[in-house]
Amino acid sequence: MDTEEFLTRIQERAGLGDASAALHAGRATISTLAEQLTGQEASYLASLLPPELAHLLEAPLLERERLDPEVFFQRVSEREGVSLEQAREHARAVLGVVAESVPSEEEEPEAGNTAGSRPPDGRLH
Repeated sequence: MDTEEFLTRIQERAGLGDASAALHAGRATISTLAEQLTGQEASYLASLLPPELAHLLEAPLLERERLDPEVFFQRVSEREGVSLEQAREHARAVLGVVAESVPSEEEEPEAGNTAGSRPPDGRLH
């Protein structure tokens, strides 16, 4: 999915006024999500995202942190500079579009491309 389509989908799902707001919501959500992913999970997800968001997953974290959903939304709220209620709505929109970007196992390329390959257990945690 290209950048324009990705941001348009976020914009429509979250009811945001423009692509800039969708990008801001996307950055806040993906940055927060990056804190919870392993290196392989982050690489896989980055391979599916537009460059404007994929780069947020490139910096490896020494330790990942599992966040309670409310803590996750609170961090998105802080990063995005919006209310907790808005952050929930925006993050759900972003994660919904991300989920649409993940190909089914039938659509996955054959083994051999390890940089963007699905994690061994077949899912993102």
